[in-house]
Amino acid sequence: MSLGQVPASSYVTTLFKSLLRTIMIFSWSTPLRRNGQTDLPLIPNEIYLHIFECIAPADQPLSDQYVETFSALALVCRFFCSVALPRIFERVTFLGYTDGDSTLASRKTEWARQILSNTEPGKSLALYVKVCTFRCWFEEDEAELPFPFASLYCQAIARMSNIQKS
Repeated sequence: MSLGQVPASSYVTTLFKSLLRTIMIFSWSTPLRRNGQTDLPLIPNEIYLHIFECIAPADQPLSDQYVETFSALALVCRFFCSVALPRIFERVTFLGYTDGDSTLASRKTEWARQILSNTEPGKSLALYVKVCTFRCWFEEDEAELPFPFASLYCQAIARMSNIQKS
């Protein structure tokens, strides 16, 4: 799977590096605007927030397409990252059956391990999770296979302190 010309694994690595820098800094301001060497007038944060709301209303869960969009926006600047991260991670689904997408499975597994070991960025990203669900975990003849992963994810959920529903 690739996003445009960039392989998904490279995209994910870039996203997590950017997220880690933003988490470690925890500061943002109105994005600077420039045309070459000339500074342009600032756009108020409220306008950016309204644009984000038009892309995906805050009262609705993000579809997979919008998770990708918000992930790309999180790489633009610290302000966009501070707005996009809570939306990306507010609803998390752990899939037991990933239909051969080992990248998705390994990312979620790595994130769960980071949460359990209390390391970044997993530890900070877990604070954004409000809703966590499990989907497609048991098929009739493979009921024992996902148990280690379900156990790992359940332990990680226990450390997601802002969960309102799971």
